[in-house]
Amino acid sequence: MKVWITQHALTDGIKEVEGEIANTCDSMLVVMGERGFHYYVHKPFWHTTLKSARKHAMLLKERKLASLRKQIARVEKLEF
Repeated sequence: MKVWITQHALTDGIKEVEGEIANTCDSMLVVMGERGFHYYVHKPFWHTTLKSARKHAMLLKERKLASLRKQIARVEKLEF
C-alpha cells in the first residue's frame, strides 16, 4: 500500500513509499528500504493520505519553531 512518512519531514521532507502494516501491531508499518533492508515506522509518523501527512508535518514544524523560540530566549538572557 502507498503511504507517506513524516518521521524525518523537517530534514528530508515527506516521503512517499510502499509499505505494509506489520502483523504484530496495527500502528506499525514495515517499509522496504534501500538495498533490501526493512525498517519500521510507528504511528503517527505514517499516513494513508498526503493531506494527513502534510497536516502532521505542519504540526512538527510548529513544535520545532516553538522549541527554537525558547532556545533563543534562553540564549538572549545570558550575561557574561
